[in-house]
Amino acid sequence: MKKAIFVFTAALFSLAWACSTPAPASLTNLPAALVAAPYSAVIAPAGSWSLAGGVLPAGLDLVSNRIAGTPEKAGIFEFVAAEQSSTGTAQSTSSAFKICVAPAPLVINLSGFITNAALTKPYSYQFVITGGTAPYTFAVASGALPPGLTLSASGLLSGTPTASGQFTFTIEATDSTTFSCTAPIAGVTSSPAQTATVAVRM
Repeated sequence: MKKAIFVFTAALFSLAWACSTPAPASLTNLPAALVAAPYSAVIAPAGSWSLAGGVLPAGLDLVSNRIAGTPEKAGIFEFVAAEQSSTGTAQSTSSAFKICVAPAPLVINLSGFITNAALTKPYSYQFVITGGTAPYTFAVASGALPPGLTLSASGLLSGTPTASGQFTFTIEATDSTTFSCTAPIAGVTSSPAQTATVAVRM
């Protein structure tokens, strides 16, 4: 009987100790991150911290007092980190944080683009996007396509040329990003949706 009472009392003491961790008083915005770009941010001057709630962006880890890694996915993420006490057996304080991970800059890739289309011969080329957030929408921003060719919203340039000559036009692509990071990031537009253009001559 004495043994059972001892175990019960110890469990209550341990629970009270763990629950003594203060709840986060406010949300701290960490520096914005960029998909596929190395990232590092200190969350506190010192201490040993661990994830106590929420979700870190995929590709980032909390080690000691620093968030580091390479983000794999865009989004806005909130989490709670708790600092261990000096004995290392309980959490003495916790803080809430937010990281905004912006998509990589939107780029239209012209790899393999065929500039010489043959008159009256079927032609097809699919524009490829890197960065941003899918799905993407394509359009002709300026100039005119060669007669007989059309550009689909998905970026497929196709058709059968019906006139010879040299044609210059600009293709524009817009992604589907629905948020923006408040902190400026080099190479990323401040508005939610990103756009990219490329001049083409054929």
